[in-house]
Amino acid sequence: MLPAIRIAQDADKRSDKKKLMRHSQMSANLSRFSDSSEPLPGCCKSRTTTPLALIVDDDPDIPPLVESALDRFDVSSDSVNDGATALERLRAHTYDLVILDLAMAGLTGLDVLRSLKREARLQGIPVIVLTADASDEALARSFGYGADDFVVKPFKATELGMRAFRLLYPLTSR
Repeated sequence: MLPAIRIAQDADKRSDKKKLMRHSQMSANLSRFSDSSEPLPGCCKSRTTTPLALIVDDDPDIPPLVESALDRFDVSSDSVNDGATALERLRAHTYDLVILDLAMAGLTGLDVLRSLKREARLQGIPVIVLTADASDEALARSFGYGADDFVVKPFKATELGMRAFRLLYPLTSR
């Protein structure tokens, strides 16, 4: 074997070991919280009020799951089951985050997202699209209309909570 190839292979092995160690450490840290309903440490220290999320999904089984994921990160939530009600609620109240399904009767999630990003008072609210549509088209349209994140159902509660936390508490404010 040529020395250059052997050196490259050794470097790859060391790199893979480091990645595996980092992944194991992260997994160990996260696993402490995976079965717990306790809030994660460090959450919500930079805010004076508890953030409020609006969950928009026409499937009645989804909002309780999302609420549970957000509760662990000290995020309160309301839920609605259609796009028109979501826009009414967003215009009448102050929300810090929207978690939005795409496939709904009447106003779709993309319709809501488009309206939200066009209204000056609402356009700064971060939006996580939570959908069963894993297509590249759904992803592209969501980000094209201004979504801040995209999560496919079925989802991991801890991951959704962390994504919400990341949007609510950018690194600059922690």
